[in-house]
Amino acid sequence: MHRRRVVKAAQLAQTSVFGDSASSSESEDSPETKAAPPALEEPSLPPPPSQPSHAENASSTNLVVHNLSPHTTERHLTRAFSRFGSIVSVKIMWPRGGAVQGSTGNTAFVSFDERTQAEQAMRAMDGARVDNREVHVAWARTQPRHQAVAMPEDPQVRRLVHWTADHVLAHGAQFEHALIQRRASDGRFDFLTAWRSPEHAYYRWRLYSRANGDARGRWRTQPFRMYDDREAPLVRPPGVPQGSVRMRFGRRVDRAMRPATGRRAVASAMRFAVEHAADADVLVDEVCRALGRCSAGGRPLGALHVVSDVLHNSAVARVPGVWRLRAAVERRLDDLFAALKAAMGTDEYRGVLAVLAVWHVWMVFPEQRLVGLAQMFM
Repeated sequence: MHRRRVVKAAQLAQTSVFGDSASSSESEDSPETKAAPPALEEPSLPPPPSQPSHAENASSTNLVVHNLSPHTTERHLTRAFSRFGSIVSVKIMWPRGGAVQGSTGNTAFVSFDERTQAEQAMRAMDGARVDNREVHVAWARTQPRHQAVAMPEDPQVRRLVHWTADHVLAHGAQFEHALIQRRASDGRFDFLTAWRSPEHAYYRWRLYSRANGDARGRWRTQPFRMYDDREAPLVRPPGVPQGSVRMRFGRRVDRAMRPATGRRAVASAMRFAVEHAADADVLVDEVCRALGRCSAGGRPLGALHVVSDVLHNSAVARVPGVWRLRAAVERRLDDLFAALKAAMGTDEYRGVLAVLAVWHVWMVFPEQRLVGLAQMFM
């Protein structure tokens, strides 16, 4: 089973060659990274589902306990539930590697010897506090061998889930707890506590995915187990929307080439490239395309600044696979500079030579290769 690595967000906060930080805010076409949640017209998420009926679980003695504190151990849980009868087993589903432990609360399964004991425990413990945290208890259902995660069709719901997941990862579990309390009457945030809803499953997967280094617009799609337990279901992530990486990066490069564009646009494009280094060839090809569609009066030198920042961060960023960016640029150097020359006037050649001089100091490419590129602009 593929074990995911946790990549700290700070690893993407590399310094831009042209002064901006790679951790600068996302551009306006990435609403999930804004500092405030998007305004929605109407609550669009379903209310939490009701408890399964007694008839559905007439013979079950197994309970599922949600929203456990990350500090709660199986010994603590046994002590809390043993007063209701003889316990057969207690199992906490610990997140793999602790990636999202404590963000939305851990889940545990408690099995009693008799049905009446389990009924009494569920009535008494549902809504009770364990380790200073309110827990929710229900009848446990048989876990499926595979659990498919579906992306919400409503883009507003999707944006809200993304915003919440990013802020929980940035500020910790206390942010989610405060959100649940303050938005208790707001149906838009029901996905935080509607344990069996598709939106909650998507939210939990999104937290795990982002905590383990997946990019906002691209993620690993191999099935995996979110918990360190062989009996845990295999989670199948949603598919990645086709073409989204190319289009989103292309918009950033286009903005970097607008007249009087600030360095923030360059840093935004560079950061996106670092986060999506797995698509290095697609990104470099999109720079060539962007230069080809650069309109009269545009600033094609901005695209070169994006490439330069990408090269710098591909050498210093501690992100898996970021080396692919430099290799992809080197393969397309001739195409890049041919498209650059075709898009700009002779009065801008000096800016190209200045960038090549910086590359010479960095020793990013062989000297003879850089000399050949410089001769195109002399």
